[in-house]
Amino acid sequence: MPAYTDRSKRMCVAALARLEGLLSQIEFDYRIIGGSAVLLVVEAPARGCPADHVGTLDVDIAVQRPTEREALQRVLLDSGGRQDPQNAIRIWIPVAVGDEDGEVPVDIITSDFVSLPPGQTSPPTLPPTALLLSKMRPYENKGAKGKDGYDAYMLLAHAAAEPEELAEDAIGELPEAAACELLHLIEVFFINKRRAARDAAMLLRDCRGADRRAVIHHAVNLAERFAHRLRSLLPG
Repeated sequence: MPAYTDRSKRMCVAALARLEGLLSQIEFDYRIIGGSAVLLVVEAPARGCPADHVGTLDVDIAVQRPTEREALQRVLLDSGGRQDPQNAIRIWIPVAVGDEDGEVPVDIITSDFVSLPPGQTSPPTLPPTALLLSKMRPYENKGAKGKDGYDAYMLLAHAAAEPEELAEDAIGELPEAAACELLHLIEVFFINKRRAARDAAMLLRDCRGADRRAVIHHAVNLAERFAHRLRSLLPG
């Protein structure tokens, strides 16, 4: 598993701050997705109880069309970024934290998720329900990374006062088919709950000194409550 350090988190936060200004130059819709979006959501000051998220190693941005991706890439390149020679969707942007300089990779992808309402962050993320969907989906085919379980846990634990609020949002913000898929994935997530909760616990233990058994119990309890509430809201 990659190392998530204080330095990598500071660099990512600096990249998000820089991107906020650069993204103001574009006239089309976009969303911050992936681990950097989870970081923004769970550490949003407006929530009043910011969680200590481990951060991420890159920034992922979703746009709706290939032409928009190309336009955004030009903005980043014109501002000092450089094209990754082995990845066509990746631009490395320079950032500075104090006296320390570095680069953060920014991946720009096309996604239908951009059509969903933005989360209440700046820059705008996907709504927390869609983020949760994206972080649980890899558990369906056992392709999840350890960070996916951690991010899903952090969203359940910190993206709303109660998991039930996320369930309400899932019905209000996601199309019915996606809400049903989210319920299915929650069930899959907890068929694999030992692995998923272990993924969360490993990063929490390593980065925050959390008790492994307590985290597993908390993660299972949160998701079971969330699934029960979501099931009750779905038609039929």
